[in-house]
Amino acid sequence: MTRQWPQNLNDNQPQVVAVLILLGVVALMMGGLYLAQSTTNITTARDINELQRQRSILLRENERLRAEIANYQSIDNLMTRAATLGFADADPDDIQYLIVDNYVYAQPTIVPTPIQPTPTPTNYEDNFAGWLARQFDALRKQFEEWAN
Repeated sequence: MTRQWPQNLNDNQPQVVAVLILLGVVALMMGGLYLAQSTTNITTARDINELQRQRSILLRENERLRAEIANYQSIDNLMTRAATLGFADADPDDIQYLIVDNYVYAQPTIVPTPIQPTPTPTNYEDNFAGWLARQFDALRKQFEEWAN
C-alpha cells in the first residue's frame, strides 16, 4: 500500500498547527520546570548563605563570651569580688583545728613494683634480606596451612 501525499498543502494544515501547538506547550512546560528548579536552587543558596552568616555571628559571640568569662575568672577579679563579699585572708590565729578522738589516719602502704629489665642486644644484625626472607617464609607457611 502506497501512501498518497496530499495534492494541496492546506489539507495538512490542522495537523501542522496541532504539532506546533504541542511543541509550544512542551517548550513552555520545560521552561517552567527550569525556572522552578532555578528558583529552588537560588533560594537554597540564599538560605545557606544566611545560615553561614548566623554561624559566623554566633562564633564571634562565643569568643566574646569566652573572653568575658576568662576576665571574670582572673585572680585579680576573684580577689576583688571576694573582698567585696567580706572574705579576707586567713591568719594562722584564725585557723581552728578539730581533734577527733580515736581517729587513726591510715596512711597507705607503698608497694614497690619490680621492673624486669629487658636485655638489649649487643649487635643489631637485621637487614633487608633477612626481613624479606622472614616475610616469604610466613607467606609460604600461610599457603601451606591453606592447602591442608
